[in-house]
Amino acid sequence: MGKSFKFIFSVFLLCSLWGQGLWANIDFSTTIGGRNYPKSGFVEAELGVSSILWGNFKEGSSQPWYGFVRGFIEPSFSVSYDALKLGLEVFPVSILGFRYHTKRSANHKDLEAYDCVTYDCRFKMEAETIEADLVLGYGKVFLGGRMGHRKLSELEKENATQAIVEPVYGLAWVPNQDEELNYLSSFVGYRLSDRWQVLGLYTIADIDRTGAESQFGYLFVNHNIGDFAIGAGAGAFKSPLKPEEFSAVFNLRWEPLKSPVLF
Repeated sequence: MGKSFKFIFSVFLLCSLWGQGLWANIDFSTTIGGRNYPKSGFVEAELGVSSILWGNFKEGSSQPWYGFVRGFIEPSFSVSYDALKLGLEVFPVSILGFRYHTKRSANHKDLEAYDCVTYDCRFKMEAETIEADLVLGYGKVFLGGRMGHRKLSELEKENATQAIVEPVYGLAWVPNQDEELNYLSSFVGYRLSDRWQVLGLYTIADIDRTGAESQFGYLFVNHNIGDFAIGAGAGAFKSPLKPEEFSAVFNLRWEPLKSPVLF
């Protein structure tokens, strides 16, 4: 286990022990999601332990006036890969916060959506990421964004020269280079009712060294039923590895124990 994994795991355990106090909050969720272009799908689970620093976090409340520290662990799986993410979040106020996480993933099969002759689709990768989140709202309108910077490293092929596919953003990177990925995701939405929301989502990402860039955007509809949320969207995806085409996404989320993270 790498140094960053050990550090975050230690922080997660510390949050768990601290979370036994009066301000404890434990959250849990599972998500199933997919995309038709580039074709992908996943199942993930997330367990978080947070300590409320100030204010009063209540499930179902629309009041965002509280701050917290949260550690989380997130395993994820698909037909071709498995991954484990460990992270720490610090939100001085719930609408503005910062996140550090490290993720190790292994892809065991060729990716159907990409050219796995030109590019290496089987790899073991570590990604260290720093993110900043902002969420705002007024009445039924809400908007926000996430800005992230990610350092990519291959765990077994440091001397390889064949470019590796980053499947989420559809970008290629070389394992023996100091590759770093930047991304910005933004959204604006409207609450039709307590159960229905409609959102516009847009993401742009690029590799620092090469300048290679991908973009995708969706019009997304979300429906809440108790602890479940189901959503679907349609839009377009393009990257240097995939020409611009229609893309559709869906997800089903179950969250029996609510997280203090707003979005």
